[in-house]
Amino acid sequence: MPVLPCVLVEETLAFYEALGFEATYKQRKPYVYLALRWSGRDEPDELEYGGSKKLTGLARALDNARILREFKNDDRQAFRALKSAVRRHGANAPAVERGLALCHLIDLATVLGEPAEPWIADLRALELTAGDRQRIESELGLLAGLREWLS
Repeated sequence: MPVLPCVLVEETLAFYEALGFEATYKQRKPYVYLALRWSGRDEPDELEYGGSKKLTGLARALDNARILREFKNDDRQAFRALKSAVRRHGANAPAVERGLALCHLIDLATVLGEPAEPWIADLRALELTAGDRQRIESELGLLAGLREWLS
C-alpha cells in the first residue's frame, strides 16, 4: 500500500476523488492522514493505522518510533521515545528487540549529532543468537555501520 505525503487535505482529497477514489477515513490531528479506497476494494479489517494495539513493551516503542520517523519526520521524538523505552522495558525484552532498539538509537544518535558510543557498547554486550543477528540485519541492513556495530 503506497504512503504519500499530504499537506492540504481538501485539495489532496479532491484530486483522488476525481480519479475515482473514495475517502474511508480522514484525520487532521495529531497528524494529517487520509485512507482511500478504489473500485470497491477495501483494506483488511485487521489493518491498524497509527501503531499496533497488540504490541507491548519495547516492541510497541519500536513501532511508535517507526511512526515518528517515517510519518511525522520527527527523529528527535523517536530518539527520546526509544531511550525511555529501553530504560523501562529493555531488561525484560527479548534480546532481538533490544538489539533492534539499540540499532535504531545508534542511527538516530548519528543523525541527530548525539553520542552513539553508549548504545554501541550496549549492543556489543548483548548475547545475540545467529537468528537474532539475521533478523536485525534483515530489518535494518541498509543502516550504514550495522555490521560494525554488531561485531
